[in-house]
Amino acid sequence: LMFSLLLTIKVMQHEGHIDPSEWRFLLAGPISTELTAPNPAPQWLTDKCWIELLNLARLDEFAGFDQHVASNVDHYRSIFDSNDAHAEPLAEPWESKLSSFQKLLFLRCLRPDKVVM
Repeated sequence: LMFSLLLTIKVMQHEGHIDPSEWRFLLAGPISTELTAPNPAPQWLTDKCWIELLNLARLDEFAGFDQHVASNVDHYRSIFDSNDAHAEPLAEPWESKLSSFQKLLFLRCLRPDKVVM
């Protein structure tokens, strides 16, 4: 299964469907552990998850995503609480803007238990 994933990733990278910085983020996580904006929902969103989301928003395709999450905490709480978080849609415009691979990066931040590498 891992070989199949790596082979698929290499093909998608070669075709330009996966950005190298996004692939690095999936594998290694955020480069900074600094809390640069207040956690909008400390009751359920850990600072670690929020820091990961802040770092995710530094990637080109995710610019503004941290502000979007902060403005839609109820929607993202429902994803966080879901047993099928991987199948839950993001709030628009992000649901239609992001690829399936990019949604995996979000899932890695919010529900790392759903992304096992």
